[in-house]
Amino acid sequence: MTLALLSHIRGDTYGGAEIFLSDVAKLLLNKHRFDEVICCFATSYDEYSDELRLKPYGIKIISTGKNFERTLLNSKYSKNRSLLGFHHSIQLRRLVKELQPELVFVAHEAFKPLERIINKNNNNNNKKPALIHYVHNPYEFVPDPSDPIVKLFSLFTNRYIIKENDFSDVVFANSNSTRKQCIRRWNRNDCIVLYPFIKIDEISDYISSSSSSRDDVCIVLSRLSPEKKIELAIEAFNSKVLKKSNS
Repeated sequence: MTLALLSHIRGDTYGGAEIFLSDVAKLLLNKHRFDEVICCFATSYDEYSDELRLKPYGIKIISTGKNFERTLLNSKYSKNRSLLGFHHSIQLRRLVKELQPELVFVAHEAFKPLERIINKNNNNNNKKPALIHYVHNPYEFVPDPSDPIVKLFSLFTNRYIIKENDFSDVVFANSNSTRKQCIRRWNRNDCIVLYPFIKIDEISDYISSSSSSRDDVCIVLSRLSPEKKIELAIEAFNSKVLKKSNS
């Protein structure tokens, strides 16, 4: 049986990164004929609401941090994403060892423990899983220098977060800007830009009807959560430089 394992940190939100992961999961199941596709999230996924519509496709869902998140982190992702990422990396290694998938698709940087599994399979002439890394932000798990326990975080990141070496078979980035960061951080000059899937047919009518009368505007489309730092956009929109350019 062919198995694909997809891993993402957030399972409790319905943003662009989560939609992209769900689209990849459905594509692998339908077009590449994997017998089974599993989406593995660090945070709890609400299978009842199933906002990503994974269940109708028969995609299995695993939440690795379900109990850990409730007992220690109290669902405060923005303050505890590093701890949650460290825990998830351990559980991801366990899942890969147990399930032995043919493809592992990770959309985060908390997967350093997988390097040992891949090297071990190579040394034993066992079939290793193909590893694809999709990058949204290569610095998501970098500890904040102002944090009083940054040394503790650094200890964790050295063990569970990829830093200087991205050992993935394929690295995708969500934009040219992210690709440049991947080259700078990991020296992955072979990184390929793979833009998130956009359903053009749903917005084409709006674009064609409004294109002739559009004004010059600045807009931010984002989930309203602390890590998005929307306040920076507000400051930029009110800056003298931007106002001068529009005058």
